[in-house]
Amino acid sequence: MLYKKIAIILCGFLFGSIFNFFNIPAGWLLGALFAGILFSITFGSVEKTPIIFKIGFAIIGTGIGINVDTSFFVSIKNYILPLFISIPLTILFSVLLAEVLFKKSNLDYKTSLFSCIPGGASEVIAMSKEVGANEQIVAAFHTARILLFVLTIPIIVGTTRDYHSASVNAIATDLLPLNAYEIFSILIIIFISIYLSKLIKAPIGTLIYAMLLGFLVNQFMNLEDFSTFLPIIGQVIIGSIIGQKFDIATAKQLKQLGFAVVKTIVLLFGFSLVIALIFSLISHLSYASSLLGTVPAGAAEMSSTAFALNLDPSIIVALQTIRLLTIFLLLPFLISYAENREIKLRGR
Repeated sequence: MLYKKIAIILCGFLFGSIFNFFNIPAGWLLGALFAGILFSITFGSVEKTPIIFKIGFAIIGTGIGINVDTSFFVSIKNYILPLFISIPLTILFSVLLAEVLFKKSNLDYKTSLFSCIPGGASEVIAMSKEVGANEQIVAAFHTARILLFVLTIPIIVGTTRDYHSASVNAIATDLLPLNAYEIFSILIIIFISIYLSKLIKAPIGTLIYAMLLGFLVNQFMNLEDFSTFLPIIGQVIIGSIIGQKFDIATAKQLKQLGFAVVKTIVLLFGFSLVIALIFSLISHLSYASSLLGTVPAGAAEMSSTAFALNLDPSIIVALQTIRLLTIFLLLPFLISYAENREIKLRGR
């Protein structure tokens, strides 16, 4: 229902402002995430949220595009080699984790593998249904993974660096000089990016299209007045919608699997910290940016965190996009591997 969707976003803003007031790292995002979880447990999850999520993606992408300068496109080549090392290692470790999950639980191999693939959650969940894996279990796993990463990564990064997050008063001050033409331009960017994502499907397409459009429009118009509050609005929307996905049904699914869930997700989390260190050493990018850029927790979520912690979100989006696209392109091979592996296991 519409009123529940509005209510959960308003709750996200309320809790986000409270978390931000107490200077919690990425307070707007984590506060909204907490609000979403609380709302879902109390009133039930909100149905049909993809369009709201896409709006959040578009807002974040537009904010990133406004802040991008041309040097970004030159610097991205420096990270190709580190990605060439980190992505295969991540995929290999995920396959090993699937073996562990398969042996320690009563899941079939396809479900185990798709639960551990660190790709875009929506794409992996949809593909898991097509190949005959347990879609509900896969969805529960990815929800738990994203929640853990989004809850902990901002705190880990935030406690290791100085940052400044905009207060409610600062946002209100930035809103005052805006004119109708600028606001209309932002709305057009959001609308076109969502339309393009339906026309030309790609992982996190909405965010990428909005980022490119925001960058292009900002070359002809000065949209920098939006650079403070657009990311915050995006963080609140994304945090609220992610949080509300963790409902009672998801908790029951995870509880049935027991310790295997905790072990698998914690191992993936620990490995992600190591991968970020390797990436940082090879690329000379800061560990904070390397962690946000390589951790399998979602491009929009991690770029939102980068905004909140005064890191360069465009680098984060680029790294996450390359990772997601690579895994997306490899999905057919992973499906073939899963099917062959399951045939061998049945033959034993």
